[in-house]
Amino acid sequence: MTSTPTSYRGAIALITGGNKGIGFETARQLGELGLIVLIGARDKTRGEEAVRKLENENIQAQLIELDVTKQHTVDDAAQQVLSDYGRLDVLINNAAVYLEGESPSHTHMSKMRETFETNVFGVFAVTKAFIPLLQKSNNGRIVNVSSQMASFGKPLPDRNRLAYSTAKTVVNMMTVQFDREFRAQNWNIKINSVNPATGETSNLSYIELGLIVLIGARDKTRGEEAVRKLENENIQAQLIELDVTKQHTVDDAAQQVLSDYGRLDVLINNAAVYLEGESPSHTHMSKMRETFETNVFGVFAVTKAFIPLLQKSNNGRIVNVSSQMASFGKPLPDRNRLAYSTAKTVVNMMTVQFDREFRAQNWNIKINSVNPGLAKTDMSNNKEGYPPPNEAARTIVHFATLPDDGPSGLFFGPETNLLPW
Repeated sequence: MTSTPTSYRGAIALITGGNKGIGFETARQLGELGLIVLIGARDKTRGEEAVRKLENENIQAQLIELDVTKQHTVDDAAQQVLSDYGRLDVLINNAAVYLEGESPSHTHMSKMRETFETNVFGVFAVTKAFIPLLQKSNNGRIVNVSSQMASFGKPLPDRNRLAYSTAKTVVNMMTVQFDREFRAQNWNIKINSVNPATGETSNLSYIELGLIVLIGARDKTRGEEAVRKLENENIQAQLIELDVTKQHTVDDAAQQVLSDYGRLDVLINNAAVYLEGESPSHTHMSKMRETFETNVFGVFAVTKAFIPLLQKSNNGRIVNVSSQMASFGKPLPDRNRLAYSTAKTVVNMMTVQFDREFRAQNWNIKINSVNPGLAKTDMSNNKEGYPPPNEAARTIVHFATLPDDGPSGLFFGPETNLLPW
């Protein structure tokens, strides 16, 4: 991992779905590095719990009530971050759902829609909503938590990941599209998709970067709990109540960050849903829509809302948490991930488009899609044998703290390996 710029200490980072699993571990590690962590959670109780946990670790964290599947909560979250901090430096699109189980041909459409509402539409909403805040950062960073399931060139052998893998593929494509926009607009925002690898849903332990971690969570209670955990480890964390599927919560979150910090240095679009199960031909449209609401629209809303805050940062960074399921060149063999993989493909494309805009606008924001890989979390049913979430979070943190000469508009997997779209 490259050395972390000292400018990241005090940077503002928003992690959707940051009240548990990889999202919380990422928030903790960022907080240990000195970032202000905004916990984006749709469950206020769980979000507040996460914030308390971070605060108990001396991490500056804040709850951002955010449901990536509800545009008004995404808008409110962005407004909150804007009001509290004035910018967003790092956006980690981590929120996601995983509803797999059945083979591709038996996957219900409902799971496809539900996966897309969160894993594609949610990521899109959050990313778009927080881009203005990320533009206010000197070094905007977006990390889309992805998965190897979304890879076309190096797919996983499991066949029952249709909704999840396709949503992550969309996320990866959104990463590409946002990155292209960032570059075309010359915005200093870097966006990448990261596969953190499967891991256990608990504790992080990163190298001290001095970032203030903002825990974006739609569940205030769980978000506050995450903040407390980080604070207990002497990590400066704060809960940002944020539901990436609700625009008003995204706007409120951005306003809160603007008011509290005046900028955002890192935005991690981590919030996502995974509603797979049936095969592609049996996947319900409701799961497709639901997956897109959170995993695509949520990321877009948060990213767009926080771009202004990221522009206020000297080194804005956006990390769109994606998945290998969204990769066309290295796809996973699992067939039951239609909604999730396509949604992640959208997120990857958003990464590319935002990157183009950032470059065209000469904004100092880097955005990438990241597939952190599998981890022992709720999404993986805490499956034994999977690595702990802190290992997956390291990849996300790496791209959230890229140096000025770091990559942007690309898709990366565990160990920072470049993944094919």
